[in-house]
Amino acid sequence: MWNIMEEVGRPNYANYFPILGYVDAFGIRRRLASYFDEFIAVFRNIIRERQNIRSSDDSSAKHTSDILDTLLNLYDKNELSTDEINHLLVDIFNAGTDTTASTLEWAMTELIKDPKIMVICQNEIEQALGRVLVNLWAIGRDPKVWKNPEVFSPERFLDCEIDLKGQDFELLPCGAGKRIFPGLNLAYRMLNLMLANLLHNYNWKLGDGMTINDLDMDEKFGIIL
Repeated sequence: MWNIMEEVGRPNYANYFPILGYVDAFGIRRRLASYFDEFIAVFRNIIRERQNIRSSDDSSAKHTSDILDTLLNLYDKNELSTDEINHLLVDIFNAGTDTTASTLEWAMTELIKDPKIMVICQNEIEQALGRVLVNLWAIGRDPKVWKNPEVFSPERFLDCEIDLKGQDFELLPCGAGKRIFPGLNLAYRMLNLMLANLLHNYNWKLGDGMTINDLDMDEKFGIIL
């Protein structure tokens, strides 16, 4: 990739004297052809592997939807040839790789040269990303949402449309969105079953000499409470 970019940017007198293009006096066209051949050889291997996967019996492997699959779908419809696919991929990588890498490298270099601006950028990032751990404890005890939030009152959920499946932000014991707890359905069934079994089989009481006031109900800070 780097060699291709160097050759494309190299001064070429054939641009000013077209007659020189026929003889490739400076070897630019020859070297570019060699680099592109190496590039295309890499793509051919990738395409061959993908075609083998698409023709295999593994149904899950046939339902990827990246850009190569899109191009191969067009190939299957005889709308693109393999050469056209190879050159399209070269154009995509050629135009999209070096420019991004160069911009990133220059940005890093400029920030290293000016530490004050780097600190400003870091502070802005910290402000944007500072609330990674959501305080579910405070959300679940908001007196604006819950009446007597510190009181154990399971009946508050009877005839209540708020559930714990991530759709209602007043109650998020398992998170929400793409980061929701993946084992929610299992945990929901398991906890209910375990608690119901214990309640069904045993009567619970405090140990001898203990009172309710002896129970330590303070939370311990951690990833969970």
